[in-house]
Amino acid sequence: MFFRGHWRKKEDNQNAQPQNFSQGKYACHGRRVGKLFRQIPQQTKYPVHLCGSADLPRHELLLSRDWGESEWRAYLWNYYRMTERVDAEIDRVLQALDASGLADNTLVLFTSDHGDGVASHRCTAKLSLYEEAVRIPFIIRWPKRIPAGRVDSSHLISQLDVLPTFCEVAGIPMLPIRHGQSLRTIIEP
Repeated sequence: MFFRGHWRKKEDNQNAQPQNFSQGKYACHGRRVGKLFRQIPQQTKYPVHLCGSADLPRHELLLSRDWGESEWRAYLWNYYRMTERVDAEIDRVLQALDASGLADNTLVLFTSDHGDGVASHRCTAKLSLYEEAVRIPFIIRWPKRIPAGRVDSSHLISQLDVLPTFCEVAGIPMLPIRHGQSLRTIIEP
């Protein structure tokens, strides 16, 4: 199973209840990401009073105000390396679409359910309400429909708008009881 951490009980023949993907030794993002994470220097200093446990994985760390400059630089290096990796994998998908001849008829959306602290306010996780953590990427590629490089920061959108947008683009009727609205009029100039 690709996201093994979400279904960690499945291997033990127990009820496969969703779990936090970062628990224990279970891989959650496949072999390639696991290899990348093994290259990251390990952080072993955790402020117990902020985390509740000294053995939490470093990506569960919420605040690390006692980190020095070198720790913050290492954190940012790791974050930017992860961003580069995501960018490279998205590029592979887009190149495959181009090579297949399907790109002009395919709407591709990259988004996330949260932002990240990115060391602003000395935060290292997604659980704050600072702007860096609540802003999300919402990048759309739809050749011959959306001009490359177009940026629109004037509209407030929601993840709830994704399904209605895809349904409208695909010509699939939406159920009358739903949340969100299609973004097609916003994304197509």
